Amino acid sequence: MATLLELFDEYGCDKGSLKHRYDRIYQPQFIAIKDEPLNILEIGVFKGASVSVWLKYFPNATIYCIDIFDRVAAEDIEVLRDERVNWINHDTTASSLAGAIRTAWPDIKFDIIVDDGAHWHPAIKDTFVNCFPFLSESGSYYIEDVYNMDLPHVAEHIQTDSWLKKQSHRFSVALWNEMMYNITQHTVEHFDLTLSDPYDIIYDSYIIKVTQ
Repeated sequence: MATLLELFDEYGCDKGSLKHRYDRIYQPQFIAIKDEPLNILEIGVFKGASVSVWLKYFPNATIYCIDIFDRVAAEDIEVLRDERVNWINHDTTASSLAGAIRTAWPDIKFDIIVDDGAHWHPAIKDTFVNCFPFLSESGSYYIEDVYNMDLPHVAEHIQTDSWLKKQSHRFSVALWNEMMYNITQHTVEHFDLTLSDPYDIIYDSYIIKVTQ
């Protein structure tokens, strides 16, 4: 069976060698449960590369997806037509999301939630508030590409990275602290802040793992 890194690279997903190397975090945590009949939610689809990876790596899982499909139309993403994939078009930061999830997928609880949607702090916070209640009791909620404004070199990175610089008004120490306070207030027992080193040079972003 292929590793997550091999699958990320095979499907051209930036969670692998192309950029983030998130396989270093996910592979050790997912390998023991990869054959279980899981419900997996991914927030943010883009071209569907990571959805294809989850389908291949978790052969007995059902994959759920939420996106606003403003970059790539849903009908143009072939993997969304797979019989094990379910999706809805919705803004995960909107207060109406819970109702949309309950309507589309009644009584659903997710074993894994991966937030690969909008990466700025207010969006992460609102998405978490809306989606965390749908996490199963033993599930894990992963937030990708989180930038810690408490670290000076991260703030400097945001001012030099072309995409992040355009979004710089959505990143600040105050917004980081508000987001982190909100996340910790919603956890029952503990939460884990896991560092990801995507470039082997500098810690410029995090994955946050939240469990109940």
